[in-house]
Amino acid sequence: MPVPENPPSSTAPVMAVATDNGYGCLVQSANNSVSCYDLIGGDIVVSPVNALNLGSYPEAIAMGTFGAETDAFVVSENGTPSLYEVRAADAYTGEEPALPLPGVTPLSTVQTASFIAGGWQVIVFDSGPASGTIAVLSTYDRLLLLVNESTWTVTKSVKLSGTPFRIATDMANGTVIIAYANPASVTTTYASVDALSGTETPLTSKSSLLSVGLVISSDGTKLYSSQRNQMDVELNQ
Repeated sequence: MPVPENPPSSTAPVMAVATDNGYGCLVQSANNSVSCYDLIGGDIVVSPVNALNLGSYPEAIAMGTFGAETDAFVVSENGTPSLYEVRAADAYTGEEPALPLPGVTPLSTVQTASFIAGGWQVIVFDSGPASGTIAVLSTYDRLLLLVNESTWTVTKSVKLSGTPFRIATDMANGTVIIAYANPASVTTTYASVDALSGTETPLTSKSSLLSVGLVISSDGTKLYSSQRNQMDVELNQ
C-alpha cells in the first residue's frame, strides 16, 4: 500500500483516516488539515494533496463517491462546529462553503463541562435509498444532524435520548444505525433513524459488548459490533 510523505506536519498526530474508491484521507487536527492520496500503485511513497484551514480542530472524517467524484467529509469540532467537503483527487475545498452544524457544542465548551463527554462522528450514504445524505453525530448534545449533499443544507435535526456513541450506515435500507451505550450493564442497544425523514425506531437486538466498532452488512440484515478482541453479530431488527 502506498505510504504518504510530506503532509502539512511531520509531527502532528493523525487523528482519523478514511478510504474510498482508491483514495485515502487523513486528518491532522493540530494544524487544521486533511491530506488525501491515491491508494493505487503498490508499496510506494507518494506525496499527498493537502487541504488546509479546515476550521478549528477537524477530526471526524468519512468518504463517499458521487458520480465520478470521491470526496471526504470532515467535521471541525471547535469554534463554530462545521462540516467541510474535500475533493480527494486534489484536496479542493471550494465546491461548498463550510456548513455550520446547528446545535453542536464546540469542543472547548465540552471539555470544560466534562473532559471525556464529547464525541463527534460523520457517515456518508453514497448508494441506496438515502444516497446523497450525510449524517453527523454529536454525542455530548445527543444530536443527529442529516445533511443533503446536493443542496448542502441540514435537512433534519434529530434529538436522541440515552447515551448515543456510535453510528453506522445501513445503505440497503437508507437508515442510520445508532449504538446506545449502557455502561452499568456493559451492553449496547440500538435504534435506526430514517436518513430522509429523521424518524427514529428502537431495535430489539442487543449486544453484550459496548460497540466501540459498528458495521452493518451490505444487505442491511446484520449488525457487527466489536469491542477489543471480541465481535458480536446481531440481526438488524
